[in-house]
Amino acid sequence: PMAPGPSRTVLHALLVERAMTYSLFEREYARVSALLYEETGDRVFRNATLAEPTLRRWTSGGLRRLPAHPAPAVLERMFGLPVIQLLASPEPDKVHQAAAPALTESDIEMTAREAAGHASEAAASTLPEMTIDQVEDDIRHLAAGYGALALPDAYQQARLLLEVSQRHLDRTRSPRQQARLYLLAGEAAALCGAACFDLFLLRSAAQFARTAFLYGQTIEFGPLQAYAYGVLAYISYWQDRPAEAVRHAQAAAQAQGVGTVGRRRIAVIAGRAWGHLGDAASARAAMTHAERLTDPSARDDLHDIGGEFGMSVERMLMSNASTSLLLNDASAAAANAQAALDSYGALPSDQRPAMSIAQAHADLAHARLLLGEMDGVAEALDAVLSLPAAWRGTGIVQRVNSIRQRLLVPALGQAQPLRDYGDAIEDWTARAPGQPQATHLGLPQQES
Repeated sequence: PMAPGPSRTVLHALLVERAMTYSLFEREYARVSALLYEETGDRVFRNATLAEPTLRRWTSGGLRRLPAHPAPAVLERMFGLPVIQLLASPEPDKVHQAAAPALTESDIEMTAREAAGHASEAAASTLPEMTIDQVEDDIRHLAAGYGALALPDAYQQARLLLEVSQRHLDRTRSPRQQARLYLLAGEAAALCGAACFDLFLLRSAAQFARTAFLYGQTIEFGPLQAYAYGVLAYISYWQDRPAEAVRHAQAAAQAQGVGTVGRRRIAVIAGRAWGHLGDAASARAAMTHAERLTDPSARDDLHDIGGEFGMSVERMLMSNASTSLLLNDASAAAANAQAALDSYGALPSDQRPAMSIAQAHADLAHARLLLGEMDGVAEALDAVLSLPAAWRGTGIVQRVNSIRQRLLVPALGQAQPLRDYGDAIEDWTARAPGQPQATHLGLPQQES
């Protein structure tokens, strides 16, 4: 602090009264200078400093001229007195009375300014609701129309929506908006995973599914976690890891807040996983459970979007046909596949997902092949092979390859209606938009 004793200037008296050392004075001087720079834009205030010898000259008295700009303005703001009075000899009975209220006001003003700035920054970090609403609408539209999109286009749209959701997360501090955007980012990641699965990029599909799960875990949203576990389950059984698939399906069933459609989806996936594992009783129990899940009042905000997130009755029947084939129950497979096709046929033409319908036709062809209905096999195969290349995803290609393996049995492959289908199937599968095209399409690369 300034040395006590007779003060030669009012400034010295104030510094002694407040026990203000040079370092304290310097910090206050810099703070007030910054405040004046904000208010005036005068660059002289920017980063203004004061050397200790200069302060001692000001407090010693006898100055013949006032300090140069910006010092007078800074001192007057700091102490609330004209600089000429601050550098004059003090009148002891007036120093505290004149100066103390001014300094308190300055402190309050600065604190209020900082608080207002913080509040303004927080307010500026809140997105317009319509911005988030648009992302939500885009994701719902993509999910609902997924089956009508070419697979590379579906991936690209989902990727862009994931990036948009993540950018918006960086722009808002509103907990409510962040929760919405975490959900949207999770949904977009889930759609990226679905597209990668269909494009034979199974490792990338699993990574996207785990990303979706983590977003769901962040906001404690069970339906998104259940969906992600379902994706991991069918990735596992397509990769010949049925026991792992069953574990994922069981984990999905433990998720909270999942509605009827989501529960049906989990049961359907569990049935297929049990089928791959060779447990016919558990597979049939899961399929029966899926068929009995019909309560329309139990809903959730993910699976009831429908489309790729849903599990319609048609899609359930189609998937149960595949499970029946795993159980070597050709009659049940044919019945389920035909029921799925009949149900799809009753929908408006713009609501008939090409890839799902092709999968049902493939399962019907396979079932008829096992039943020895060769003319019916050819009819169903013709419907499958007419599917454009852009929709030839993992599920349909694997089904068609299974049929090709059956046709290698001489008694089947040489049947007159099927004699030329082997080469046609090989050519058809070779044109699927899978891994070889990933670089060109801007898709994530599969690890070697």
